[in-house]
Amino acid sequence: MWLLNPDTVVEKETISALKNGLNGLEENKIIWGCVSYYYDNPQQVLFYGGAHVKPWAHGMRQLKDRESLKSLDYIAGSFLLLHTRSVEDLGMLPEDYFLYWEEADYCTRAGQHGYELKVIDTAHVYDKISRSIGTGFVREFYYTLSGLKFYRKYYPIRFPLIFLTVFLKMCKKTLSGDFVGVRAIFKAIKAYFGFFPDRLIP
Repeated sequence: MWLLNPDTVVEKETISALKNGLNGLEENKIIWGCVSYYYDNPQQVLFYGGAHVKPWAHGMRQLKDRESLKSLDYIAGSFLLLHTRSVEDLGMLPEDYFLYWEEADYCTRAGQHGYELKVIDTAHVYDKISRSIGTGFVREFYYTLSGLKFYRKYYPIRFPLIFLTVFLKMCKKTLSGDFVGVRAIFKAIKAYFGFFPDRLIP
């Protein structure tokens, strides 16, 4: 099964690269990624397969080259390939999130079930990142809210520390004058505790 972000453009040679990369491989306990580039800047890598989840602070770090794959925690949702038997085993992507962190949850759960994460670096896609939701408030709101849900689920013991880093991020944005970001994080915190809707109304 091949999951693609609707804002993703697939390079013409990617299908052949997938066939060559997967030829003869029978293992179904693998989730595959590729190399994603910015659509508007096709020479710049967006994700080299996926990202690393920060263990002691809210957030993730995008991987940019092969050398960083040892830190790969999840395959980016712009391109995610897995065997149909894996879907039967793991189910579909979780619906607890919106726009962000669902692939991090899926791959973390897969890892707990003995799955590996691998990257076919000859397969390339181009991501029109943020075009579907824009940037600024909407992105910060969902990124923060979904991240809080993820850390609460998988890192419950260190969650108070994770929450503190979100608060510190809000303070940093206040000092830098990014009041849109401050408002987004504040509302995400309220939404997490049930004092604000977890879906923004257009």
